[in-house]
Amino acid sequence: MEELVNVKLGPWLFIGQRCLITSDSSERELDPLSFKLLSYFVSNETRIITRQELVEQVWQQSFVDDNAINRAISELRKQLSHPEFKSGMIKTHYRKGYSLTVEVLPVAIANDVQQSETSSIQSQESEVETPITNKSNETLENDTHGNESLNPQMAVPAHSLTPNSDNAQANKMTIVLTSIIALLLIIVGYLWFAETDANQLSAPSDIAIAKIDTPTKDYKFSVTSATWNQGAESNPLLSFNKEFFAYSNLYQGVVNTHVKRSSDQAEVILKVPDYQVGGLSWQLNKNKLLTQLVNIERKECQYALFDLTAFPELMPPTKLKSCSSVRNGYGQLDSEANYLYYTELVQGFAGAAIYQYDLKTHRAKILVPPSDNPSGAIQLRLSPDGRFLAYLKAQVKAPMRVYIIDLITLETRLLHQMSAEHLNFSLNWFDDGEHLLVNEFNKLIKINVESKVVDIVMLPQNVKPFYSALEFDNQLLLAQQNLQQYQLVMGQHLFSETASEFDYLHATDSSDFFPETTNSEQHRHYFVSNRTGHNQIWLSDNKELQQLTYFDDEAKLRKLTISPDGKRLLFLRNNEIAFLELATNNVHSIIELANASITSMKWGSKPQWIYFTSVVNDQKQLARFDLMTRQITSIEATDIKKLLADGLGNVFYLAEKQLINVESGREYAVTLPITGLVFVNMSEKYLYGTDALKSFYRMSLETGEVKSIATPFKQRDFSVVDDNTIIFTKRQYNNTSIKRVSWQEE
Repeated sequence: MEELVNVKLGPWLFIGQRCLITSDSSERELDPLSFKLLSYFVSNETRIITRQELVEQVWQQSFVDDNAINRAISELRKQLSHPEFKSGMIKTHYRKGYSLTVEVLPVAIANDVQQSETSSIQSQESEVETPITNKSNETLENDTHGNESLNPQMAVPAHSLTPNSDNAQANKMTIVLTSIIALLLIIVGYLWFAETDANQLSAPSDIAIAKIDTPTKDYKFSVTSATWNQGAESNPLLSFNKEFFAYSNLYQGVVNTHVKRSSDQAEVILKVPDYQVGGLSWQLNKNKLLTQLVNIERKECQYALFDLTAFPELMPPTKLKSCSSVRNGYGQLDSEANYLYYTELVQGFAGAAIYQYDLKTHRAKILVPPSDNPSGAIQLRLSPDGRFLAYLKAQVKAPMRVYIIDLITLETRLLHQMSAEHLNFSLNWFDDGEHLLVNEFNKLIKINVESKVVDIVMLPQNVKPFYSALEFDNQLLLAQQNLQQYQLVMGQHLFSETASEFDYLHATDSSDFFPETTNSEQHRHYFVSNRTGHNQIWLSDNKELQQLTYFDDEAKLRKLTISPDGKRLLFLRNNEIAFLELATNNVHSIIELANASITSMKWGSKPQWIYFTSVVNDQKQLARFDLMTRQITSIEATDIKKLLADGLGNVFYLAEKQLINVESGREYAVTLPITGLVFVNMSEKYLYGTDALKSFYRMSLETGEVKSIATPFKQRDFSVVDDNTIIFTKRQYNNTSIKRVSWQEE
């Protein structure tokens, strides 16, 4: 049985997996910042921690206002207060910093959440959509076109959201179902992000950006195919000695992992009876491939290691650990198979953490705390000598950053910040162990990990790595973006006694997505399409199409939201909020919210009110903007997953166990498997949700009754037309291949 390390702090038991502290007399759930602070104090229990160290390691910024630090420490002290321990657990050292006043005592507790209903394997649901390798893919706050998922990275194993002892068995099934969904979402999610070309945001001035060592040079490039199979091929992985090359292939809904031998191009497909196999990474300095084994029907998932030393003969893989609640399927095993490093989303957070899992003691330790700002840690790689762990961190409305952790001292350093908000998963070490390779659009960036100096190689404009593997200093294998295509489908009679029908609305060779409808005009719907080459808003009126916007740039449009009176359409253009006057087709920007990190928004009960959630200091907050007065009003709310509207002007926010009316405060118990859902929406009477695969749910707000159906296609976002009619975004994969790109200076 696997165990997690919880710790005893005076009268409190700190349960990191659940983000709470508990004692004999009480239990308290920690807010995200308090959790990160306490985790850092626990990891550094024997020394004084300076305020600047907290700024760099907990906030992961170069500057944080003193008042913000004071408030955070005060809040943590308040959470740790206990009638049996009146002296306080955090001591202030004048002009030095802070330290714990209590001893940290590890307590091993069985991880019941991770136990599967089967005796041999624990599980996690997923229908592999992107290479099973990239688990955070389909569950980030924003997908390819930026749509907000219900639980970016999809949270942790699902628990029943209505207390009922009779549901215990169902809860376990929900846990494993949710987990496997997340696993499969590895291949899709960031493939959604794959199309997000980014908002051109300059880096914050308080972040030191590495200087360019030499001017950009002119190069001659060669681009050839490295794979030729049918299906969407992605996530190239090279063994340490370049002898083997693994990649993921998604074809007809099935994910396979292929392994090629470089010397003769001999190829095998990794197979395990009854399981799909997704490649994650090569064990450090070994010809052994870390994978995930998934059985959707049995709801089982395991980390497993394939030994390729007898290639092409294959031995059964060695199972290492259950996938459990791992959300972002990124992981790597050290050379001695002592530690497994992986990313995981912690319940209540939107940004993933990084864990170090001890395979001998079966204990997990947090190296990078989770965040309330999506998407958190999205990729990691061990240095050739195993001393350092590099990782990428992505956040809403902020350029991606490159960090490095010294696994001996546990010091974390910021190496580089991108110049724009752009997402990809390309992270490679050079063989010398002194440089990293990342990319931003078609720009390759070689970073010296000691000096932070960078060299730049500009790839051809149409070559933009999404995943990559470095073969030589001037050659890499890569998978590009735009692997998916989207089409709108209307589903009718979905929860009635009549057989369900699905009607494809308007065929196109491009993509249509983000449908939005109104209850009063069911024959009309709005949507985003790139059929003109740019994202534009379109109207379908009785299937007659009309283009409403004429943007001439590469901006991404998303989150269409119609006002209750049907006169305005709210949307995000890149990450900036705007609305379209439907009578005139005039677009209006809201400059007061231009710098807000918007994650969701809805029209309120008054035509000038806009409710929105945004990320502030790594925490999600709720506010209302008044178009008439131009005033922003903060609204007290906790555990916000997403904003929803019923089409009648009533705005709700979805929490872990409740759906709460923002204006009246009325609460509805949520009985849907929230942590297993990616997209949600609602009507006056029902709450709807999809797992972004083929399951679709409807919950009655009045009774809590849940019904579910299976669609004949993979879903994405959707809009509610009436109780039994939904417009879905169907997604499917294009045929793609892994490319080999090399360059020489001219």
